[in-house]
Amino acid sequence: MKKINIILLALILASSVQAKSKISFGLQGGLDLPFVTSEHKVKNGVGYATAFEFGYGYYWSTSYHTVDWGIQTGLIANFASSSYEADFSHQFTNLDYLGNELLYTTSGNVGVQSQRFKLELPILVGMQTKGFVLNIGPKIGLPVWSQSKQSLSNPNVDAYYTAFDVHVVNELVTGKVDDTQLSQSFKNDAPTFNLNLVAKLGYEWELKNNNALGLVACIDYNVWNTFAGNSANPLIMVAPITNPAYPVPTVTVNNAAECVAQRINPLQVSISFYYSIYHEPWGRRKW
Repeated sequence: MKKINIILLALILASSVQAKSKISFGLQGGLDLPFVTSEHKVKNGVGYATAFEFGYGYYWSTSYHTVDWGIQTGLIANFASSSYEADFSHQFTNLDYLGNELLYTTSGNVGVQSQRFKLELPILVGMQTKGFVLNIGPKIGLPVWSQSKQSLSNPNVDAYYTAFDVHVVNELVTGKVDDTQLSQSFKNDAPTFNLNLVAKLGYEWELKNNNALGLVACIDYNVWNTFAGNSANPLIMVAPITNPAYPVPTVTVNNAAECVAQRINPLQVSISFYYSIYHEPWGRRKW
């Protein structure tokens, strides 16, 4: 008799549970902030982000509650552009062809404009009640394409001969940044893996065909990625002076993202507008 009661209770609970799925298509737009961490003085700029979203959600509810709980996933094509600038200074030691020690200090200001396109997979917990929607959870991002453009201003190469107490500044014989090196581009320098935390809050308007239009505010923060720069690496690097016939060192301007930034964890704040197609085998429960 006890087993029969348990079975009957389970059947009653199962009959009271309703499920619905939805497919959604939407556009998203907003702001992108790079949030660069560095030993140098960095000023983060404000960029923009746009995305096309395809979503799939599966929700459960019971006849005793007005709240639907579920899982929201999908695929997002995200394009973002952001910028930052930094005042930098690095020190390192070299030798000339006579064995004299030179203590180099290279400094200046660098501005970086980065663009990236990536595909994202969200895995969110969803809640819906009386038209209001809430989604929270992680999102995985994989880069498809990226590039950065950097502009160098006021570059300074100070070579200090320690044995003679002499400074040689921005001279060809000890190193000087060429004008052709002031602007450079670098491709595919975005992190190969991104883990974000996402929160979405908004409202859906039910349409006559039982589908819906939705408008949500989104906060999307990159909590971890595979990027790891080293701000101790010189942005302006001067090679040793080794050729007595032509005692001029080679000067290299490196990628600022790898030499100025230690971590880059972008934050996106945006608005998403979407259309949802609902499917409910047992009929749609009114909000």
